[in-house]
Amino acid sequence: QVKFMIHLDLGLNTEAVIQIGNQSKEAKVAYGELKNSLLGLPQVEAVAASTRGLSTNFDLRITYGIYLPDSPKEYSMNYLHVDRDYFSLYEMPMLVGQAYDRFEGRPHSGIILNRSAMESLGLNEQNALGKQLQVYDGYHPAIIGVAEDFHFESLHEAIGPVYFQWIDNDPSRFEALSVKLAGGDLSAALAAVQEVYETHVKSTGFQYQFVEDRIAQSYQRKGNYLKNFGLIALLAEIIAC
Repeated sequence: QVKFMIHLDLGLNTEAVIQIGNQSKEAKVAYGELKNSLLGLPQVEAVAASTRGLSTNFDLRITYGIYLPDSPKEYSMNYLHVDRDYFSLYEMPMLVGQAYDRFEGRPHSGIILNRSAMESLGLNEQNALGKQLQVYDGYHPAIIGVAEDFHFESLHEAIGPVYFQWIDNDPSRFEALSVKLAGGDLSAALAAVQEVYETHVKSTGFQYQFVEDRIAQSYQRKGNYLKNFGLIALLAEIIAC
C-alpha cells in the first residue's frame, strides 16, 4: 500500500526538482543574485524559494485572527511565504484566478488561497476573487487566485486551509530553495548548479535532495512504522491469549 501511494499524484509536479534546504544567512542575503545566476544556466528551468520545503517536516505555521470584511467571525489558516515563481515551478493548477508570476500588483496587495481555505471562508469559485481579507496588521490583501489543494507532506496527511503570501523584499524568511532541472544529463546539471551555488554561498556546503526522493522516504518511514505497529499489535494479541 505504501509503495502504491508513492506514485499517486500529490497535486503538483515534482519531476527533476531538487530542494536545497536550511538556507544559511549568507544564502538568504545572496538569494536574488543566486537565483539570477542559476536561471542563467541552460540546465535550469526554474528557481523558487519558500519558508518551508515540501514533504518531510513541512511544519506550516498558523495565522489566527483572519477576518472577512463586515464579519465578526474569526478564521485561522496555515500559511506559506513564497517568491513570485513558486506556483509556476511546481506547476500548481489554479482553480480560479492567477498565480503570482502573472500578477501585476504589489506583493502585499494580493493573496492566494488553496481550495480548502476558500471553502472554510464560505466562498466559492464565483465570488472569491477580489474579496479582501484582514490577515494581520498591515496585510489586508485581495484574493487574486485559488489553487487546487495539494499535499504538502504526503497523502497520509489531511489537506487544511492554507494561504500563500508573496514575499519579495525579505529573503531572510526563506528556508528552502527549489530548483527545477532541465531534461538531459542530470549529473551535469547538478554539477553546474553546485558550482554556481558555492560561488555565492561559501559558508555552507551544497546539500540537496530530489523532492521525489524526500516524498518516497517519508512513505518508507510511514511504512516501517505501520509494519512495526502491526508486529506489536500481533504480539500483544498473542500475549493476551
